[in-house]
Amino acid sequence: MITIATYADRYFGGVDGLWREAFSDDAPRNTAAIAIPQKQQFQPELFLVAIEEDEVIGSLMAGY
Repeated sequence: MITIATYADRYFGGVDGLWREAFSDDAPRNTAAIAIPQKQQFQPELFLVAIEEDEVIGSLMAGY
């Protein structure tokens, strides 16, 4: 079963690995270590993760 949850620090490793794989050529300013703390300061409830069997399989970062 897939669960959708609001991002929490315990998901950092999974999100970081997912982003590195999916966006291997992305600019350094978009790394998880930079982007996640910025999102946590502004509308953190709009940062979601998809979890399956304790593994992050997706993420969604929205803004308004």
